[in-house]
Amino acid sequence: MNVFKRLEELSNDGSFYLKAFDLSFQPFEVESDLSIFSALATELETEHAGYETLLLDVNWRSHLIACMCLIVSENKSHLEELKNRFKNGSMVSPQIAVAMARLHFREMMDFFPSYINGGHGPESSTQIGAALVLLQSMFVREFTFPKSQLNIERFYLGLSVAQHHSGFWLKHRGSARG
Repeated sequence: MNVFKRLEELSNDGSFYLKAFDLSFQPFEVESDLSIFSALATELETEHAGYETLLLDVNWRSHLIACMCLIVSENKSHLEELKNRFKNGSMVSPQIAVAMARLHFREMMDFFPSYINGGHGPESSTQIGAALVLLQSMFVREFTFPKSQLNIERFYLGLSVAQHHSGFWLKHRGSARG
């Protein structure tokens, strides 16, 4: 299935997926827009390797759609694929981190500190920023700040995007620990 074409058919909007990038939903349209991602999630779950294909794709837009669909459907079946995509990097690594934190809260309490202290280079600064802010929201107070050199702009980008997305989902779907 071409998820971009299918999302366009469901929404009548060729750039609908971009609403998921910065969560630019109109306040009075949030639930109806999220229901479009929910409908796509239902279809993806019937596709052979639907989510795996999206998360293995090199295109960040595929990763974004996978994360949105997994969150709205509360599908917890793809932790390893999410972790691999997060580790391998994506333009939407903060959104991937939020999806993992929402769907796999307990596992992320171990995974994020391990990732942070894994000796990654500056290219992982976005992921580290996202992981740190999510750990704080999980009330994990004891973790070691990364020893690796960080790209401060990418670090802050990861932190702010993850914080924004986490807040959105908290407002619209409640606590991840639910």
